[in-house]
Amino acid sequence: MHYTASETREKVFAKWIKQIFSDDPQYLQIKRNCSLVAGNQVCKKINSAFSANNIFSFFQIYPFEYYYAKTTAHETTILKVPKQADFNRTIQFCGCVCDVPASQLNIISTFKNVHTGKRLQFRNECRFSHGQFNGTPEAKMYVVKDTPLTELYEPIK
Repeated sequence: MHYTASETREKVFAKWIKQIFSDDPQYLQIKRNCSLVAGNQVCKKINSAFSANNIFSFFQIYPFEYYYAKTTAHETTILKVPKQADFNRTIQFCGCVCDVPASQLNIISTFKNVHTGKRLQFRNECRFSHGQFNGTPEAKMYVVKDTPLTELYEPIK
């Protein structure tokens, strides 16, 4: 008797599902429902346990205030980046919500500069690589509407 490894079965099963059911409306609805349930749970956890300390390196927030020069073909803007101690007084996490346009989970996170009122949103697309239910899921982050990260920082006049 020959046995297959779980990884082989998993990959073959995932390809079979994709080949047979990828256009089936009931299957797509089930995928969408699973994405919504998972997304709501992820957002609930993030919204209840958010800590600015976890994102300082992502936003390049350091223990000291510094200035950032953004140069385009038309102008140069100097932006003030807050220090860690001032982060929560300058940049506010407005929360995250889930969105499932078809069947793929998206987590939308919103941040706001409390002084300028400008908002920045990130869309995390959560999926399995190549649409197959095997391996480690991945999340790719995109800035919504091509808004630059610098929207969170204050321009120096």
